Amino acid sequence: CALFWQLVTAVGFLHSRNVVHRDLKPENILLKTKESDVDMKLTDFGLAKRGASCKTFCGTPQYFAPEVMERQNTVAGSGSYGKPSDMWSIGVVLYVLLSGSLPFKGGG
Repeated sequence: CALFWQLVTAVGFLHSRNVVHRDLKPENILLKTKESDVDMKLTDFGLAKRGASCKTFCGTPQYFAPEVMERQNTVAGSGSYGKPSDMWSIGVVLYVLLSGSLPFKGGG
């Protein structure tokens, strides 16, 4: 519970700085232990973007939001996504942490 809260807080910090991570997944969450405490570190900002409007089709398919998937076959310049797509990914990460499996089957 505390680790998930750290993830939500980290993403909230990014969003308060108008940054969308765009690739939230367990592989980009590192854990650092010190005695009885565990700190979460969010990594891999290679796809992160400053600004409220994203138009690039990118990320990890199992974790990105439906609005990102819609970008796959659209004409450049039509439609966009933003911070809510990170919130979708956080939900998928929580599902994986609780169940040990992905919430969706198939290749898209």
